[in-house]
Amino acid sequence: MKRLFLAFVVFLSLSCAAFELRNPMDIPIELSANFAELRPNHFHSGLDFKTQQQIGQPVYSVYDGYVSRINVSSKGYGNCLYINHPEIGLTSVYAHLDSFEPYIDSVLKAHQYSVEKFAVDFTLDSLQIPVKMGQRVATSGNSGSSGGPHLHFETRDMVTEAVIDPQTYYYIADNVKPRFHRFYFTPVAGEGVVNNGVLTKSFSLDQLKKSPVRAYGRIGIGVRANDYMTGTGNIYGVNSLKVEVDGKVKFHYRNNGFSFDSTRYINSFIDYAIWSQSRVMVMKTYLPDNPCYEYIAGQSDGGYLIIDENRDYNVKITIADFRGNESVASFIIKGDSTVIPVVSAYNGGRYFMWNFPNIIEDGGFRFALPKGALYNTIYFKYNAAADSTGYSDVYQLHYSDVPLQKYAELTIPLKNDTLKNKRQYYIAYSNNGANWSYSGWGEYHDGSIKGSTRALGFYKIKVDNTQPSIKYLGKSGSTIRFSISDTGSGVGEMRGEVDGAWALFRYDAKYHTVSYTFDRERVQKGKNHKVAFTVYDNCGNSRTFKTTIYW
Repeated sequence: MKRLFLAFVVFLSLSCAAFELRNPMDIPIELSANFAELRPNHFHSGLDFKTQQQIGQPVYSVYDGYVSRINVSSKGYGNCLYINHPEIGLTSVYAHLDSFEPYIDSVLKAHQYSVEKFAVDFTLDSLQIPVKMGQRVATSGNSGSSGGPHLHFETRDMVTEAVIDPQTYYYIADNVKPRFHRFYFTPVAGEGVVNNGVLTKSFSLDQLKKSPVRAYGRIGIGVRANDYMTGTGNIYGVNSLKVEVDGKVKFHYRNNGFSFDSTRYINSFIDYAIWSQSRVMVMKTYLPDNPCYEYIAGQSDGGYLIIDENRDYNVKITIADFRGNESVASFIIKGDSTVIPVVSAYNGGRYFMWNFPNIIEDGGFRFALPKGALYNTIYFKYNAAADSTGYSDVYQLHYSDVPLQKYAELTIPLKNDTLKNKRQYYIAYSNNGANWSYSGWGEYHDGSIKGSTRALGFYKIKVDNTQPSIKYLGKSGSTIRFSISDTGSGVGEMRGEVDGAWALFRYDAKYHTVSYTFDRERVQKGKNHKVAFTVYDNCGNSRTFKTTIYW
């Protein structure tokens, strides 16, 4: 099925070349990020268009269609608009917007008031908000988890919602080749050696040419590389990566599109251990036990180099961008037969197979990994230790540099079940056993807290019985502002009221601020108004600020 999807994306890319989409803005297209860049836990699913470092650039529908979905959040995509284009079978997505045009905003606001929530995500039918190509729909912004003003733009298949590189429909000039930065050689434990050692070793291309790597057995290659574009100093991701050994393809990656179900498999494509330790993204050219084939165009022997002769192995690695600009690295690996040390992966761990469910039960503690949660079969390190500062023991669940594809169930028994309000217990996580953060509230049941996780590391139960804080920042024109924070479980829900009725208070998680603009349609001008604003943390503790404001 995944290979069929890849073939579909290639076919769609070729077949859609007959039409063009409008530029979503009236300024020249320049990218701050390209499609399928390597990001934490996901591939970048669109293009980031520069907005001349400004908020408020007009944004237009790229083709005829209708608004099919509106999503507003303090995080993620922030203010986000989806437009279906039935004639060409695409959905265009516009994220991190500052504002919507009045004819869209009125529909959004009516929905927010009907459900009494700021954060909403709802769909519309084809008759509610039709739009034409070039019709203004919004202004660009910096909302949600955006790191600066830009327009995140996507093209998706209208039926499957799979994302397709928008460069398929736009010509963006680029004559700059991608560049190699470093190469990593990893011997499989107990099956290979690199320079007489069993650890990963890295080299620059110059080093490889001056002094070839000596290796034997089963070896995996990793590549750190980036793309660059004409007229800008930005750094981008490469579109394709191919490894050939003695003229035969060992591994070929190419990413012009993917489904959201597969995007987390990036954690098996990159060397996750290197990323977790140094935040450097290294692309692996060999497959895990539990692979995703959506963006793998070809491979043999799982991508591994099988070095079993005392001779020179000619390696050629090619990286390319979407426009076909290529860089090639060629070097020799010298086969050097030597004794491969026996490496024990056991280390007191439990044998966890990736293609079976794996469960740990220890007294009232339970950890259940579903089939396919692991990328590789491993020996799993588990330990429980007493903790005088927590409400449970501390449980070590292997190591944080091993990623999970699926959620695991986690049940932690309480040792000091003293709280009347059981919601004030929460599951705390640490990647190193020292610095703890909120992982999830979970559910209380018979002296235990049950939740789920997709991160390995250390877990215990902590308590949050402290109220969040609210600071009134004052009034400017028709708008009042607050800053909010919580030092325990973090900010959760909130509710604002004006004269006893729910009101639209907007939350910006990036700056920890909340604002309300007096609404002429709902609030009478020239009067004193009672304003009440309540913040809840993730454990249900709340604080309310009340005041009277003249408007």
